[in-house]
Amino acid sequence: MLKCAISEQDITPIKPMDLSGYTIDFNYPLRRGISNGALDPLLCVTMLLEINGERVLFVSLDFIVVIKSFTEEIREAISNRFSIPVMNIIVSGTHTHSGPHVFLPQYVSNEDQEKILEKDYLNIVKEKIFLSVEEVLHNLESVEAYYSNTHINGYYGNRNVRSGSYDDSFHVIRFKNSEDKVIGSFANISCHPTILKENSLKFSADLLGNIRKNISEKWDSPVLLTNGAAGDVSSRHFTNDNTYDTVIEFGTGISNQVLNNFNESRIDLDDIKVKKVSLKQEYSPKKDKNLAGINILDNPDVPEIFKKEVKRKQSVNNILFELESYIYLIGPVSFITFPGECVTSLAEKIKSASNMEITMLICYANDFWYYFVPEEEYGKYFESIISPLPMGLADKYGHLISDELQNIQSK
Repeated sequence: MLKCAISEQDITPIKPMDLSGYTIDFNYPLRRGISNGALDPLLCVTMLLEINGERVLFVSLDFIVVIKSFTEEIREAISNRFSIPVMNIIVSGTHTHSGPHVFLPQYVSNEDQEKILEKDYLNIVKEKIFLSVEEVLHNLESVEAYYSNTHINGYYGNRNVRSGSYDDSFHVIRFKNSEDKVIGSFANISCHPTILKENSLKFSADLLGNIRKNISEKWDSPVLLTNGAAGDVSSRHFTNDNTYDTVIEFGTGISNQVLNNFNESRIDLDDIKVKKVSLKQEYSPKKDKNLAGINILDNPDVPEIFKKEVKRKQSVNNILFELESYIYLIGPVSFITFPGECVTSLAEKIKSASNMEITMLICYANDFWYYFVPEEEYGKYFESIISPLPMGLADKYGHLISDELQNIQSK
């Protein structure tokens, strides 16, 4: 038996804060000033699935990233208070670049450790997460699941190579109760929500938030929208300006493609398998002769901020990568969490190992290790220059996920 419930909480800060996004070094935000209001609400959307008694919880936050120390605390607290297994709890960010600046991953912190900023605000967020879990547990009801996939065109694509490959899928799983009412939906898109730029000083969930709002209003129920392999995907080649009017225009256009081409079919989410994938590796950027970006240091045409980031990486003696993903096989669907930004080519390799009817990556999930760029693209584009990952680590991790995916599918 399948049960589902969904909750939506407003987590827009009530006081001005530094905004996240548009910075190489998180210690020095490029935005000169703090927020002065909000264009739309930032949300926490929580969905609980119960598959034959086993529960899986999705928590989506309108943050640019989430880090391990924060998500571990949340997941363990939820597990202790509500008896949901830690490995069945996914906390992810939508990756808006117009949210509050609340986290410093350890590899960009001066103290070489994770830092949580704005603790008072995050305590409020935590309480709203716990409230949302209470709500979904209380509202859990029997449902049937229906799946649709729309291929989006004309609004975003590969930002490095205009004609390059990208994941154009907009996945939707709608959950309907015994009265055939849609009580909530799970959705997945792969695109940077970066229409608003560094000159915008208002909070916003940006493109993904506008899409979510439009679809939620149409179906009269909340939508939990996750972000997939968006590492090298954005609206860069499609926008004429970076105003909020463009957010609305693009959000409406994408929503209309989803709604006007909607063709769903029933799927049976009648069983579940879960597998944890983990990799630890030490790395010394200081000793790395193949460090991405070394070749740009003497190039006068390269912006100084890029050179500064390469030099900062060169000064780091050691990084301990502790990477974790989870694979969830639920009926014909495989959900794969990813602790950072996955570029298209790596996602394609991982998905090629799946024999499931539907495969989705949930990126920016449980932790954040920046861009995962495979060897054939390493050093070519912006993503690997600012990423702490050495050449080959993204491939190694992608292979590990693929191997574990094949193993769990065969059992």
